[in-house]
Amino acid sequence: LHATTNPLIRLLGPDTANARWYLIDILTSEGTKDPVALYGIYDDAYRKVDGQWLIERTHIDFLWPERTYLGPRIPL
Repeated sequence: LHATTNPLIRLLGPDTANARWYLIDILTSEGTKDPVALYGIYDDAYRKVDGQWLIERTHIDFLWPERTYLGPRIPL
């Protein structure tokens, strides 16, 4: 399961935007006793090209099981 929740999307101009998404990622496999869980934050930058919104840059910080959050990589 790879789920993103609680998006915060901001339009910065007619062709640019940024966003923050929270990640819940759970991996289970046959024969594995315990699932692996990850929690994190995506910071994305978007650009509109030929009328279509595209991801220009993405960055993820993991919060659990080991915290490595360094702060937003794009202005929020």
